[in-house]
Amino acid sequence: MHALNPFAWGSSFAWPLIFIVGFLNVIVPLVTWLLFTKTVHWVLQKIRTF
Repeated sequence: MHALNPFAWGSSFAWPLIFIVGFLNVIVPLVTWLLFTKTVHWVLQKIRTF
């Protein structure tokens, strides 16, 4: 059993970990992109009001 190899820990632990990592790899860029676009839109609105 190698501690650094997630697949050696057993399928009961490895599969949820793979799912969580894949989920984060999808959600984190989406959330950051949404926040970025909202911030840019808000800044442009503030600039236009001056």
